[in-house]
Amino acid sequence: MSQNKSFFNCCTCLSKDGLLDESEVDVSTYGTFIDNPIKQYFGRASVNLNSRTTQDKNMSEKLKVIVFLSSARVGESYLGNGSWGDRVGGVIKEVLDDADFEVSVWDPKADLYQVLQQPMHMVKDTSVFPQWMHDKKAELESADAFFVCSAEYNSVLPPALTNMLDHYPPSAYKHRPVALVTYSVSPLGGARVQPALKTFVTELGMLPIPTIGRVAQVRDKFVDDTLKDEG
Repeated sequence: MSQNKSFFNCCTCLSKDGLLDESEVDVSTYGTFIDNPIKQYFGRASVNLNSRTTQDKNMSEKLKVIVFLSSARVGESYLGNGSWGDRVGGVIKEVLDDADFEVSVWDPKADLYQVLQQPMHMVKDTSVFPQWMHDKKAELESADAFFVCSAEYNSVLPPALTNMLDHYPPSAYKHRPVALVTYSVSPLGGARVQPALKTFVTELGMLPIPTIGRVAQVRDKFVDDTLKDEG
């Protein structure tokens, strides 16, 4: 269980790095979530990570985590250059890399999804979708866990995030744990979007850990693109 548990403890590392307030992270909550079988919530026999329990998984094989970014912002604005989510997501990836996970980052700026008309599971002939989307779907299905790094746009979820994830069927996400972090330039750190974010990932079939990370006043956390040294 050590590798899986370290996934949930990554938020603690983010706290120690100065990105999250310590009050936002309760490691005992993560432990309780991990140690209690999902059976009590879903009637399943054990924690299912891509149809493999952590006990059955070859522990020499790295667990696969996908980090979802949420912002499609580019260029200069009065908020700064580009997306603050790129900086926050970079710190998350660094922490996961250090914890020896295999990490993939999904960025809506990199994969230019069209505005959703039909999700893949609603179309009879899926050959109409480009091969890169089929590859992305296979990547979702092989992932062991997810990490969502979400901005807050006018108190709601960024459309680039929901548009990207809604292209794929809930079966591609289901029964995998997901950690959630929100950020904003305000002192609230994206708190207003957290209930909607938790509902959204749950509806897709992911299992959100109880505590959500919050990065308040994100502009003050970085010098250029580097996390400030709080030490």
